[in-house]
Amino acid sequence: MHLKIKNAFNTLPEELHASHNLDFPDINVWVDTHSGHFWIKHRSKFPVTGIPVPNYGLVSERIYPLSPLVRSVVVDARCPKEIQKHKAEFLARPDNKNCLLRIYLGRHSRDTPMAARNARLRDFPLHLDEMECLKLDVKMFAYTAAQYYKTDFFMITTMPEAFINWVVEEGKKRSAGGCLDRWIAFPD
Repeated sequence: MHLKIKNAFNTLPEELHASHNLDFPDINVWVDTHSGHFWIKHRSKFPVTGIPVPNYGLVSERIYPLSPLVRSVVVDARCPKEIQKHKAEFLARPDNKNCLLRIYLGRHSRDTPMAARNARLRDFPLHLDEMECLKLDVKMFAYTAAQYYKTDFFMITTMPEAFINWVVEEGKKRSAGGCLDRWIAFPD
């Protein structure tokens, strides 16, 4: 499925890729519960969670975290004062190295402020009203997301029904995902 969507994405006009900085992670390998060689070599690199390992997974190109400068700005703009006072220590924590923003274009932030004890930069939420407050180009984010969704929709509506049914069934299975933005080296 990922490869089919990536191939469809690559059929979009080149000016769309360049003008909106669209990118799609490269696919390295698909693994399943029977990929014994992979799991023997790499099982220890997966965190211990409630998800059983071995499982199903897609090893793809790493999504790099936001730069240290952007992380610093996020702390200044959106974190509680207590965190801002200890910014250097907060930014130095290992769990804040893998900083990705989770953008919510269709939702406003809650009225309750973020608790300092729960603050972390991994999957940091950034809601519509917060983006507007920071004077970010919300329309550009929405347009870029729409281009991705349009590609996905095109692929889904042009696939054979048997493949769509397979995708739905596979989607019901639990996967050992959640490593999109962390470096896990899988040498040959």
